[in-house]
Amino acid sequence: MKKHLAIVCGVFYPQPSATGLCVRRYAELLQQTYEIDVVFLRSAAQPVEGMVDGGLCLHGVCGRRLQAEYSAAGLGKRLLHRLGQAQVLTCRLGNLGWFRAKACAALDKIHAKNPLDAVLSVCSPFAAHLAGADFCRAHPKVRHVAYTVDLFSADTAVRPLFHSRKGRRALERKTLMQADALLLSQQIYDTCPTLYAGHPNCATLPYVLPPVGLPAADGRWFSQQGVHCVYAGRFYEQLRDPAPLLQAFAALKGENLVLHLFSVGCESVVSSFAGACENIVLHRQVSQRELQQVYANADVLVGVGNRAAEFLPSKTYEYIAAAKPIVFFNPPGGHNAVLDTYPDCLQLDAALPVQEAAARLRSFLLRPHGAIVQEQITDCYRQNLPQTVKQQLLRALEP
Repeated sequence: MKKHLAIVCGVFYPQPSATGLCVRRYAELLQQTYEIDVVFLRSAAQPVEGMVDGGLCLHGVCGRRLQAEYSAAGLGKRLLHRLGQAQVLTCRLGNLGWFRAKACAALDKIHAKNPLDAVLSVCSPFAAHLAGADFCRAHPKVRHVAYTVDLFSADTAVRPLFHSRKGRRALERKTLMQADALLLSQQIYDTCPTLYAGHPNCATLPYVLPPVGLPAADGRWFSQQGVHCVYAGRFYEQLRDPAPLLQAFAALKGENLVLHLFSVGCESVVSSFAGACENIVLHRQVSQRELQQVYANADVLVGVGNRAAEFLPSKTYEYIAAAKPIVFFNPPGGHNAVLDTYPDCLQLDAALPVQEAAARLRSFLLRPHGAIVQEQITDCYRQNLPQTVKQQLLRALEP
């Protein structure tokens, strides 16, 4: 008989966040051992309760303000969004404080129908950890495993008024130390030892490589001429600045080296470059399924590094699994060590003069690129293989 696991996480369905994609992959690995319920932050107005998707039982929860914002239009929608922004600046848990209580209530309801053996909480949001801790404190026989990918107390995070960064770090450490087992991304483990020092059951958990077997290129997205590069992800002005990437491609204008942006964030900057440069093309947002087809048709995938060392860009492993040449723009002085062993990659420092960055980019894009086979990726990233990650998860979940 299978054991029963609940996972508490952020945006998971229908359009998952980067962390949501990671959670789904882990859930797929655990399905042979556990019946799995997923309690998640709803990202659309439609309710999700008890729906089964891919063998996972889904429970979407939503706060009153967020629900009202989804349902509103025009001025009302803008005002409700502004209220959410104000909460980020004034409340300790930002505008997701409600998620703690609602997710815990969902766990209670699940447990009443079919007793849980374990809860895996995934941050972000940090409220997921608090919900898991609250529930397991009330049900001490249920094992709590906390997995942190995004640091709640990061220096780059917005700090609410009257709440010190030291206080946020103390709350984060206290919550994580109470978990029966603690899993951390490699970046947080390497850069934040004070967060977990002294925990008796702490380990790193890498992102598992997404499933292999991308669809074949079909010529549907891009023309046959030129070199087509794809950036798919989110820009943040303070954390993931698009300017060095855009400036380098703007300097290649007229050379048929095209940057296709499937991006969110920094819209004004992105739009200004896309409007002025014919080789920078801004596309509509697409589903994850469509994005796999985009990767298959691309010649090169482009990434941008985070200024905060404890955050690995979420697209890193997704790009690796696509088996395409990769160009990666690091912040000044930064470096993505994960890509050091990738068979075909160019890393550029954002501090390089634009013309020098453009020259290196041009040379890389125009040189011949051999096929990257799955065996090469497997050899380089053995710690990220599904069976290895599954064993790490089971070690944490089993008492």
